[in-house]
Amino acid sequence: MNIGILTFHFSDNYGAILQASALRKYLESQGHEVRFIDYQPDYLESGGKISLHDFKSTSIAKKLFLNFVTLREHLFGDNDCKRRLVNFQTQRLPVFPGISKHIEELAALLPNTIEAVIVGSDQIWRPSLQFGIDPAYFLGFKIPNEALKISYAPSFGSSDISHEALAPVGDLFKHFHYLSVREQSGAEFLSTNYNIEANIVPDPCLLNSEYEDLIAPIELSTENFAFCYCLRSPLVIRDVCKYVEDKYNLRMYSPHNPHRRWPKIGETIDLDPGQWLYMVERSSFVITNSFHGTVFSIIFNKPFVAVALQGERYPLNERVINLLTNLNLMDRFVVDINSATKALDTPIDWEAVNKTLEKLRRKGKDFLSEALTPTKHT
Repeated sequence: MNIGILTFHFSDNYGAILQASALRKYLESQGHEVRFIDYQPDYLESGGKISLHDFKSTSIAKKLFLNFVTLREHLFGDNDCKRRLVNFQTQRLPVFPGISKHIEELAALLPNTIEAVIVGSDQIWRPSLQFGIDPAYFLGFKIPNEALKISYAPSFGSSDISHEALAPVGDLFKHFHYLSVREQSGAEFLSTNYNIEANIVPDPCLLNSEYEDLIAPIELSTENFAFCYCLRSPLVIRDVCKYVEDKYNLRMYSPHNPHRRWPKIGETIDLDPGQWLYMVERSSFVITNSFHGTVFSIIFNKPFVAVALQGERYPLNERVINLLTNLNLMDRFVVDINSATKALDTPIDWEAVNKTLEKLRRKGKDFLSEALTPTKHT
């Protein structure tokens, strides 16, 4: 089949890029032709334009921050890191000709030969503070050729899913020929509010067990290191990293993060996504508060802890909690330094984890196989 994927393929986030690459890789391994729909709305990375009306809304702080980060990175940012990300995206994430920043332009990007459009994965169904909900990621635009509409593992991003925020796209859920979500809470939300029974499937990164074709070595000053992948907040995770450094006599590395608003943790290094994978795969420990940091620790069977986001951000832990619960790894989800030290001193039964992981992987593959089997649609 000729398939288009609509997701956050253009993001400067390692997880967003790698999940996009993973879905394409798996679909191509099944004989499909795959490209990304190059939708890059301004509000996602740079916050979008600011109007006088914005100063009366709660979105203004997020818009101002994203606009500031964009300007700062443009003027003083790490150009080498940005170049690495763009090179990876160019080589690994091919797009249909043309680029769109507005939903009204999307239909023109799709060829008449398109047979299926897949939205997902990542947090494409999470309302953003600076924009709200985007109907594009619910396929709220005309798609040529009566192509199949499929969602693969989109995430609502939080345990606190707002029915009110999603009301503008409520009717679009029923237009999908095959609908799946990544978390149990997402399936329950759709069942309760829209009487839709969604399949629960794993993140596309978990569809593949081998990443040797992507892993890219990087020269380091030591082979004995731990890797910290910290997003959104340094609370607790900084203390855990210090504990690991001191107890195990390891150097701590962290990747460059343009959105970091706190003093760096360990030594900052510039990485492309392949080098990011190398750091996870070769580290002695991974300390993260990121969903995809957790995902790849599990894929590579690395000792890790997933540090909880604190306070008002706690609902954002839903993605990690759902994954760890499914794999019987909730003891790796830590909320303070005491639970972290206990987890780090406890070995993981990787044989049991990998058996369960294979069952999750099979669910995802079976869903895609059924959705993309031509005989079912003739």
